Amino acid sequence: MKFLLFNKEEKLIGTLKNILEAKHTEEINGEDTLGLITLDQNIQKGYKVTYKDKYGNWQEFIVNEIEESHAEVGIEKNLFCESSFYETLGDYIEDERLYNVTANVGLQVALEPTRWEVGIVDDLGIASINFNHISSKEAVQKVVEAWEGEIRTRVIVSGNKITHRYVDLLAQRGQNLGKRFTYTKDLEFITKTVHKEDVITALYGYGKGEEVGEGYSRRMDFSEINNNKAYVENNEARLIWGRPKGNGAKAHVFGKVEFDDCKDPGELLELTKKRLEEVSYPLVTYEVKIIDLGGAELGDSVAVIDKEFTPELRLKARAVRIVRDLLEEENNDIILSNFLPNISDFLNKQQKYIDNFRDRAGVWDRAQVINQDGTINAQFLNDLVDELNTRMNSQGGYVFISEEGGGLITYDKPNPEEATMAIQLLGGAFRIAGSKKSNGEFDFRTFGDGKGFIADAFVGGLLKGGKVHFDLTNGTLLIGNSPNDYSLYWNGSTLSLNGGNFVLGGKSGDTATHTNQYSRYNHSDGSYTRISSAGMERYVSGSGKTYHHLIHMVGFVVGSSSVRWIDLPSEFRGKKFTVYVAFADSLQAPGVNWNLHRVVVTGHPDYVNDYTRARVPLVGYKLCVHKDSRNLEMSNVQGLLIAIY
Repeated sequence: MKFLLFNKEEKLIGTLKNILEAKHTEEINGEDTLGLITLDQNIQKGYKVTYKDKYGNWQEFIVNEIEESHAEVGIEKNLFCESSFYETLGDYIEDERLYNVTANVGLQVALEPTRWEVGIVDDLGIASINFNHISSKEAVQKVVEAWEGEIRTRVIVSGNKITHRYVDLLAQRGQNLGKRFTYTKDLEFITKTVHKEDVITALYGYGKGEEVGEGYSRRMDFSEINNNKAYVENNEARLIWGRPKGNGAKAHVFGKVEFDDCKDPGELLELTKKRLEEVSYPLVTYEVKIIDLGGAELGDSVAVIDKEFTPELRLKARAVRIVRDLLEEENNDIILSNFLPNISDFLNKQQKYIDNFRDRAGVWDRAQVINQDGTINAQFLNDLVDELNTRMNSQGGYVFISEEGGGLITYDKPNPEEATMAIQLLGGAFRIAGSKKSNGEFDFRTFGDGKGFIADAFVGGLLKGGKVHFDLTNGTLLIGNSPNDYSLYWNGSTLSLNGGNFVLGGKSGDTATHTNQYSRYNHSDGSYTRISSAGMERYVSGSGKTYHHLIHMVGFVVGSSSVRWIDLPSEFRGKKFTVYVAFADSLQAPGVNWNLHRVVVTGHPDYVNDYTRARVPLVGYKLCVHKDSRNLEMSNVQGLLIAIY
């Protein structure tokens, strides 16, 4: 195994020659680190280490921490290195909102501030996502969650340079190895963990809140399309994991899941079924020291039979974490699991911090807290303030000052062990807990420091700062100095913009720019449409093409060489219209004595269109010749006139 060393400017220094230990730890959508012990001395924090894995992909790491120790063989340097993708923690996205886009678009926007490129992206469907004040690495993690994919990073080394860095987004890493193992029989040197999460055998599913009248609302369910049941069930799981009823039978263990944005009962039913599949079996991990998986890689799948469960548990497990010994592959550590204990799961746990608020979301959506126009009921705010003042006046507070750097803490009870609420003041920051966790620790969910505030929910009447005035009670928004001097003003019914122009769109190449003189719509093919007092025009490669918005068709019969004026509707007056004339019918009666000699239908050569009065000069006739006398006769023909503006 060859390890290349680059300096901070990413210039190749050479190859590390005295490697005593090299272990690469990688989790699906999680940790990606490299640990090295080497006798090489020319290494500094911030240097880059790369190596080529057995699949031919280069992996790049940044030296983040160095420990030195004296040994018999010399000075050993213990290097802790992180994947170079971690550098995207330093790239920032202020605000990006994407609606109904593919995964590659979401990944492209997440990586836009970085030097990383979009690599291989599987077809993962359409989703919507927003990035608000987060790092690019966090944005990529949100992409992983939104499209339910798995990322893989790789770099390209050409000569002595790192030329490309790619992020792949796959439906699933690894492959099905087609192997089966039995716990305690085939799997040696193994630690099994059955995780504490309950097995759910029946699951209620709820969607977005809907109004039911009298100021109340409830969350949507799927009972009307599911035999009047608002839950889905797994009876096979019930027979194994159900709660004993005392008569030998098993009862369901119920749970619930909420999908705040789901408005369709059919979609809600499918989402709930999918979630039940995930929670109706115990979560188990097997940490394997040595196992013959035929060169298993991250994400690979095997079948596991665990006879310690009654009845025996049969499940599909994946290699969710690997510690690769890059010097001796037979020493690889592998964790097999039927779920992914990764960073996504850690972020999802933050969902619990807002459960109390979400439990009320179905009611707050359309209850008396929210007016019909979407604004907050002012009386609700006043009642809430009164309630909070009454509660705080009655509950009291007890102050404890820490001498060990814990700051100042105020509890609602004299004894901290009995207290259920607390506010802690630290140097330049505070945090508030309204309850305790199951382990007895305070559940701090509201925070503030010199940079701002973080909370599960904000309930208030007015947001004001600088030139922004947002009244939450009546729903008005002012950005500017006053309702007469503003950049943006929403008075509850009309949105007014007073800037020189504003632009909508941009991600797909289509934008709309509006000023007080014109509107311009730029199209992704390079053309654009412009609307102004001069009319509406479509520009392609710089040439203007007028849109036609007036069309009139009229049939006529003429039979003379003299001019015949055709009048157009009054809306054509004063406009430079275009006219097309077509011959429609010769009107020649059947017979054997006359032959058609000539037909004329056209604009009269001695006159021009009268744009002022909207008139068109025409001439039209036909000439027939008698077969015996050879005499000519002029008579009528029929035509069609089309006027366009």
